[in-house]
Amino acid sequence: MPRIAKTSDASFFCFSLRFSPDNSQLAGAYLDGGLRIFDVDHAEHLHTVNVSPRTSDAGSSNAVVTAPPRLQSRGAAMMNLQWLPAARQASIIATVDTSGCVGFWEISKRQPPKIVAEMAGDSELAGLSFSNDGEKFLVGGAEKVVKVYDVNQMRNSTGKGVSESMSFGKSNLSSDRITGHRMKILSIRALPNQQELYVTGGLDRTLMVWDLREPRTPVGTIGGIEISGDSLDVAKNGMSLLVGNHRSINPLQLFDLRKLNEEQENKGCGPGRRPVQSIETAFRSYQWSGEESDEISKQTSLLFATAWDGDNNIIATAGEKENVARIFQRPAGGGGGPLTMISSVEGKSKAFYSAAVSSDARSAAFGSADGSVIISAVRAA
Repeated sequence: MPRIAKTSDASFFCFSLRFSPDNSQLAGAYLDGGLRIFDVDHAEHLHTVNVSPRTSDAGSSNAVVTAPPRLQSRGAAMMNLQWLPAARQASIIATVDTSGCVGFWEISKRQPPKIVAEMAGDSELAGLSFSNDGEKFLVGGAEKVVKVYDVNQMRNSTGKGVSESMSFGKSNLSSDRITGHRMKILSIRALPNQQELYVTGGLDRTLMVWDLREPRTPVGTIGGIEISGDSLDVAKNGMSLLVGNHRSINPLQLFDLRKLNEEQENKGCGPGRRPVQSIETAFRSYQWSGEESDEISKQTSLLFATAWDGDNNIIATAGEKENVARIFQRPAGGGGGPLTMISSVEGKSKAFYSAAVSSDARSAAFGSADGSVIISAVRAA
């Protein structure tokens, strides 16, 4: 049975959920600006930081509310978060919010999270990603550009005087060439095993693949997608891209990123000559029922979030309309055929805005509009 981790201090949307590298903790980013930490095994709300102190913390003696000094006024919605990759020593979470602030939080299993670095911004941020080696972090949002920062500089300076090492994606509206997103960036993902490659998704119905060695224009695009949240995930081999669309038909799609390299090879593109290539169609499209079909199923959901496990076998999805979150299993070997629905979680009158799968595929988590987090055991067939 799914376990509900009720927060004792919030009834606000949970916009992002991430399991810790060791899968023992779950972090959530909330509309009220709060960062909340949960124990996975016990589905227990442990800590809340970055909200105003409460006169009482009703319901849980373990839920600690703290209010460290902030650069911006409280109330900015926390839109996204990421754990620093496990290769690094400290347990660090990076967060971004609607004021443009970036925060680094140190996470301990015995103490409440504490802020260790903070950088103010000017416009809303929604997309966030660490590089695979944990040396860089990238952010993007309403400015429609992606900014790249050095992790060590951020930590050593506590965020003061930090400037981006590069930025890319500035859209040139007068140019016929694709130079960047034309609407807000919602999602950023590093491509595993490809240290310099990243994919970004925006409200302009376009995904873009970037190479930091040649950041003036994207090296690839995927059109026709309709994401409305942080609903991208990349297979650990860096070849398959999972997309959760906020629409009734083909809400779940898989794209083969190797097609971009094939296009360049077919056109004889050498070093220094990398025109923007595009992937026109998904190699797998699924309906909300899990079927491979171009017909709208009787049941549907408009997705805000989707995520993969470490082996890209389990898919967790969350959305609105039906207010249902689901866990699917891919066909053996990643071949054709429908997805197998493992479980479905009802949100009743509240939509789900976030989804996560632990890297060991044991647990999935969903964040509801009422502030609660549902943690469900994954029992694959």
